[in-house]
Amino acid sequence: MSYSYLPGACAVLTALLANGVHAAPDSLRVMTINLEDVSSEQLEDTSDARLCHLAEIIQRVQPDVLFVNEIAYDMGPPAGLNGSRLAGFLMKRQAPGTAGLRFVAYMAPTNTGIHSGRDLDNNGIVDTTPGTREYGGDCFGYGTYPGQYGMALLVRPDITIDSEHIRTFQKFLWKDMPDALIPQHPAGAGQGWYTDEELKVLRLSSKSHWDVPLHLPNGQTVHMLCSHPTPPVFDGPEDRNGRRNHDEIRFWGEYISGADWITDDKGGEGGLDPDAEFIIVGDLNADPEAGDSLDNPVGRFLLDHERVQDPGQISAIETEGLSPQATSRFKLRVDYVLPSSGLKVLASGVWRGEQDTPGHDGPALNMPQFIDFPTDHFPVWIDLSLEVEEGHSGATDTE
Repeated sequence: MSYSYLPGACAVLTALLANGVHAAPDSLRVMTINLEDVSSEQLEDTSDARLCHLAEIIQRVQPDVLFVNEIAYDMGPPAGLNGSRLAGFLMKRQAPGTAGLRFVAYMAPTNTGIHSGRDLDNNGIVDTTPGTREYGGDCFGYGTYPGQYGMALLVRPDITIDSEHIRTFQKFLWKDMPDALIPQHPAGAGQGWYTDEELKVLRLSSKSHWDVPLHLPNGQTVHMLCSHPTPPVFDGPEDRNGRRNHDEIRFWGEYISGADWITDDKGGEGGLDPDAEFIIVGDLNADPEAGDSLDNPVGRFLLDHERVQDPGQISAIETEGLSPQATSRFKLRVDYVLPSSGLKVLASGVWRGEQDTPGHDGPALNMPQFIDFPTDHFPVWIDLSLEVEEGHSGATDTE
């Protein structure tokens, strides 16, 4: 099996040491943020200024469930410790008015920086030595070293990660998606960008796709559908990244529709149960109204899907050049927390500064705004109502 579940010693320590302040007992706050290429070396330095600033922002939002993009998957041994290392930053109070948060972390391998052994970018170079753009261009997902730009899911200790039923789709082949938008070579009609031998190994997901079931304290189960599709740029007229981004997003639309062609890394077949509640999270690298994505995949396959609701998160901070819904400094809405239609949204937002803090009703604190932001993405969050089931107290950790 290709995933590692942590709560090992680091996650247990996370659960014991910090005092966390989270959302109200009858609600669940879910947040996503792209950390912008955090490495293992940075996470091992507990005084890293940018990571401390990122941790401060997360502490101001106070999520119960946190999904992060662009955190390196530490190859170990033991592998996958960086989620718990990030949790270590979050345990320590980073600024006045914040409090340490307790989390258990889940990480799994990513396709980024895993070399294919083939010339996937067709530049005539197959460089298998990590550290160069030529190396990254021939990996299953772009990365200059194995594990770069990985993902991590962190949850409050009283929320149970159902490790037995996690589904990962890291190794699902692009060619095995029906009607896949495999790019054609611009040099000649009918000539594929990838050879038949390359298509036998080329994976759909540029990082991975995860379905992580969470058992909440009130008895509910919610599936976290986590991913980070490739940006639809940095290619040529063949639009290989735009086409892949389209199909990586389409994957979730098919998954929540119960598609029978889907196979996970354990060999399990089919999509999500039609009665399951879910939350789609992550940097999808697609804006429904702007940018370079191909044929609006986030709108067509997710925002317009009958099983998905769009909270339409916005920032209360007026920022010149940015729409209220923009989640990035490059002016696009690319980061999403999209709950299934059966979940009740109480509040939501895009966080660019103290005025966007959930529950904030006073003047902005003296805190650097987006100009000094430690990442090129802004966090996105939602509060969900927890309907208490009979026989469950619905209590959550509010220490």
